[in-house]
Formats: sequence, C-alpha cells, structure tokens
Amino acid sequence: MRILTISMLLSVLSTGGGVSVAYAASTPKMSGQQQIETSAFTPFTGEIKGDRVRLRLAPHVDSSIIKELSKGDFVAVTGESKDYYVVSAPEGLKGYVFRTFVLDNAIEGEQVNVRLEPSTSAPVLARLSRGTEIQVTPNQSQGKWLEIVLPDQCSFYVAKNFVTNKGSIDLYKHREGQKKIALDLLESAMKFAQEELQKNLDAIDLESIYKKINLVQSEEFSNIPGLQPLIQKALEEIQDTYLSKSLSNQNKNPGVKQPTGTSESFHTLEKSNSPTQSLLSQHIRKQARIKTSPKVQGRESLEHSLFKVWADMQPQGNSKKLTLEAFYEEEQKKNKF
Repeated sequence: MRILTISMLLSVLSTGGGVSVAYAASTPKMSGQQQIETSAFTPFTGEIKGDRVRLRLAPHVDSSIIKELSKGDFVAVTGESKDYYVVSAPEGLKGYVFRTFVLDNAIEGEQVNVRLEPSTSAPVLARLSRGTEIQVTPNQSQGKWLEIVLPDQCSFYVAKNFVTNKGSIDLYKHREGQKKIALDLLESAMKFAQEELQKNLDAIDLESIYKKINLVQSEEFSNIPGLQPLIQKALEEIQDTYLSKSLSNQNKNPGVKQPTGTSESFHTLEKSNSPTQSLLSQHIRKQARIKTSPKVQGRESLEHSLFKVWADMQPQGNSKKLTLEAFYEEEQKKNKF
C-alpha cells in the first residue's frame, strides 16, 4: 500500500510539472504572435483635414518643416511612428545634390547629401551611397547644384490627428495621375496662350485659348486640391497681357472706338443656377447670336472664365450668392487693398 501511495504521488507531481512547463512555454509564443499583428501596417490614402498642416522631416515638433499641406490634400501613408504617420514624398517635391558628386546620373561619393534647397544650410532629406542612380530634372539653373527627383527612401511625417483614412493606396495613385494630367493640360494651354499673345491684337485667337483652358475646368478635375487657384492665376495673366496690348493699340489709334455692350450675355449668365457647369462653354455656344466684335467676345470669355473659377472656389451650399455682382464686389475689395 505504501508503495502504491508513493507511486501515485510521484505520478501527480510529474503531471503537475508537465502542466507548468507547457504553460510557461506557451506564454512567449502568444506574445510573439500579438507583437507581429500589432506591428503590421497597411498603407492607405490619407486626406489632410486642416490648413497649413506641417510636413516634417522627423516625427517630433522640433523637426525641420518640409512644407505646409492644405486641407483636402492627399498623402500616401506608408507607416506610423507614435503620434505621426510616415508618408511618401509629395508629388512635385524636389531634392538637390552637389553637381561634383554626380557622374552619368549616378552618385560618385559616399553618403552624399540630398537637400531640400540648393544650399548647404538646407535640411538633409537623404544620404545616397556610391553608384546610386538618380533622376535629374530638366530644371538645371541651380549653378553648382543638380535638381533631382527625390529617391524612394525619402519619407516624411504628419501628425496623426490631421489625417483621415480615405481608402486604399490606389486612390492616392489615381488622384496624383489626374493631377498630373490637369497640370500638363494647363501648361500646354498657357504655352499656346503665350504664343497667341505675341501676335497682333486682331490676330489673337482668344476663343482657342479659352477652349484649351476650359479643358482643365471639366468635372473630371474638379476634386483636385489647389488646381482652381492655378487656373485663376493663368487667366489673370492672360487678361493682363491682353488688356495691356489692347490699351497700347488704342493709344496708337485714338480714333478707333472699341465696341461695348455685353449686358445681354451677363444677364444670361446671372440666370445660371449651376456654378459647376462650364460658363465658358455656355458663352461659346451662344456666340453665334451675340452681335459683338471678336475683341468683346474675347473679353466676355475672360470674364466668364474668371467668374467660373471664382464660383468653384466658394464654399458649398452658397450657390444663391454666386452672381456676377458678388464676384465684382469681391474684386473691387481686393483692388482697394
């Protein structure tokens, strides 16, 4: 009996020890699985939900400010670091390397600095090793410096509380693609406009200029942040150049009167309740029944284009106030200052 009791006791102790060992071994295994799941990060498209949001070089408030982002801007979020998201370099941001360290579009040196500006005091965005291939931009007016497309290893930081998840990273890629198309169209239109504005006043094809710019004002590009101010600036440049040329022509020919009377088209424009519709295309379609000279038609196109841009830049839900009178009042206020 004593032998049986001792053997049973040994059996119980042996079983208890096995349980203890199994439990201890399983604990670190579970911890490891949790750590892997926590550290996984799925890239996404982020939308900036504030104005003048700072894009930084490192994830802390004392870090260098690379640029300020605007409300509605999209960023490619690729990771996170405490209270900051890691984001890819925004489209259009360039870097600069010392020309001496580049040969045949490859780095000739160790740990060559890529800087934000063509200056030795500018922040360092990355350091490149010997043999690293770089993409040099066409803009090479920087003296001893080369302007380059930022390398893939460049990443920046934005505070998490200013970023909203808008979906997969493909959304960012699509938006950037649309933005590039729109900017290319605008650049092409401005080149055409500059060529036209070099001609004599009577030979300037204003309608073709505005037809090209109107392509950028289509619904396809309506959600691209920062595009409308660029269109407005382009139209104002065309307006200033054309009016300057027109005044110069009048001074040379003081006896020639310029036709007036555009109230019919302006009255028709005020009746439009759809600020998203292309006012320029409306004007072009009804030109056949407006009996004015080409110069007046050109100025009308300009007014319509500027009004369209102004209307698109106003807050949503404000359509009742989108009239020509409101537009002119705001322009007069700006001119006073």
